[in-house]
Amino acid sequence: KDLKNIDVKFNIINGHFDCSNNELESLEGCPEIVHGDFYCIGNRLKTLKYSPKIINGSFYCNSNQLESLEGCPNIVYGNFSCSFNKLESLEGCPEIIAGWLNCKNNNLTIEGLKYLPKDINENCIDISKNKNLSDLQNINNFEELKENLKIKEEKENLLKLIENNNKEKITKKVNKL
Repeated sequence: KDLKNIDVKFNIINGHFDCSNNELESLEGCPEIVHGDFYCIGNRLKTLKYSPKIINGSFYCNSNQLESLEGCPNIVYGNFSCSFNKLESLEGCPEIIAGWLNCKNNNLTIEGLKYLPKDINENCIDISKNKNLSDLQNINNFEELKENLKIKEEKENLLKLIENNNKEKITKKVNKL
């Protein structure tokens, strides 16, 4: 429909809400509550401000120009997909996702992964095709990803110790590993 904005103010949608493949630059006018899935794929969105507060299904915001996830719901009772955007960080990501998280084809960094959801029920995440995460590309298990990030952090801490020429601490740390 080539919509540039949503001129009708919705409150509650008792099914799915789909405003995909338009020219939206804002989600202003979107419903507050969606009892199904929410789709805003293929627009010109840079932010998720004005997105629904409650999604009882999945949330799809793929193929936009998102630089931030700020404004999306805290809990998504289905899947959450934010692939093919310009995200460097998952800051603002829902805290709980009952399904899977798809954030492939972005510009995510290891630092930006510290905002991963606290809980992903199906234990599934796709971070592939993020050039800054090349050594984590084949991980699709949430627990495995968290463990790899922990190991990376420990390695970085060791490198910092090496830089500080603190051999005694290094020896103790290496002996523990």
